[in-house]
Amino acid sequence: MQEPRGTQTRGDNYMVVVLAAGYFLAFLDRQSLALFVIPIEHDLHLTDLQMGLLLGFAFGLLYALLGIPCGLLADRLNRRRLIITGIAFWSVATLVCALASNAAQLFVGRIGVGIGEATLAPAATSMITDAFPPWQRGRAFGVFSLGTTFGAGTASLLGAGVIALLVQAQVQLPLFGTLQAWQVTLVIVALAGLPIIVALARVREPPRRARTGAGALPLAAIAAHVVRHWRLYALIYLSNVLASLMSYAFYPWVPTAMERLWHVSRPSIGVHLGLMIIVLSSIGIYGSGWLVDRLNLRGRQHGLALLGTCVFLVLAAIAAVMFRLPHLGLTWTMVGLYILLVHIYFPFALLALSIVTPPGAMAALAAVNFMFTGILGLSLGPTLVVLVARTFPGPAGTAHAISAVCMGLALLGALSYALLLGPLRRFARPAA
Repeated sequence: MQEPRGTQTRGDNYMVVVLAAGYFLAFLDRQSLALFVIPIEHDLHLTDLQMGLLLGFAFGLLYALLGIPCGLLADRLNRRRLIITGIAFWSVATLVCALASNAAQLFVGRIGVGIGEATLAPAATSMITDAFPPWQRGRAFGVFSLGTTFGAGTASLLGAGVIALLVQAQVQLPLFGTLQAWQVTLVIVALAGLPIIVALARVREPPRRARTGAGALPLAAIAAHVVRHWRLYALIYLSNVLASLMSYAFYPWVPTAMERLWHVSRPSIGVHLGLMIIVLSSIGIYGSGWLVDRLNLRGRQHGLALLGTCVFLVLAAIAAVMFRLPHLGLTWTMVGLYILLVHIYFPFALLALSIVTPPGAMAALAAVNFMFTGILGLSLGPTLVVLVARTFPGPAGTAHAISAVCMGLALLGALSYALLLGPLRRFARPAA
């Protein structure tokens, strides 16, 4: 079947790449502090509790809660300018973190990072929805989502190598004076926002599709649409929360599990995980987006629910045996397969929402998704593993807890995707 001609241009493809670069920087920025926990605690005289609040609460709460108002703004204002403003804001906030001399200053900086990053995902989702026809959005959302995996993978590689070499170093920088390695890294990450802003300045704001009135749907109309299709939205949000939980239950504890179970060194774990995240998750995200686009092209918009059901059943089987194999190489193979498949929810979440959501409400309802996955996934995922690990004594306890939690979440995720099959098949797609 010949693919119909879309309205996208080379400029639209450039836009997706630049947005993905911004997403990459956002993930690298939010995770960079976690790479220097010990030296930051030493230099600023912080406790583990203070550091935990800086890593999670200070950033995550405002990032999740402000996503909705940022989404409403993105449905009404120029999205390109909104993202540029957000990148500039979080870059300055990162610079505040780099120059902080106490916990309070670092806390304020992390809050600023969360506020700035809250602008990106909802506005970018809306821009991609407007720039690409339905049968090409899977790949477009996939490319955008690659920013998350490249950011996470790069952070892991930095933690394994470069940072370990510089952790005791002091560097003299013009205007900044003598800085520790963690401060130098944050300064570099902050300045990296400048080329992204320059690139975004060349991006064309996509024309809005099927908008009413001044551009965005009124809040009452958005609420009425959600209420009318509440089962669809509940299942879409639920499947994405479960998938997010699977990621946040897996990644924070895999290094500890590999170290305790197989006595692998932390640098080796960092290299393995970093390369796997960058390569395998990229293949999984883009490949699944391409496959769903083919199904969409043939009028099978429910194809993502079918594919999601199958993938999460496979993930449940992988999780069940991941840390019960007799050789380290087999364990790494299962870890790699898990990484290959678990990230499909990034493009699936955005694609499912674009199918059932009028364009005038896309940014706002995508922001609700990011709020749920951010708050529930980030806060509950790692905690679930800790709680379940209490039932598994010995050094393998963490590994077995990861398996149990991820297997249970995958089975629930497969069920939620299966329940989406019928509603998506019957749904009358809004104007694209």
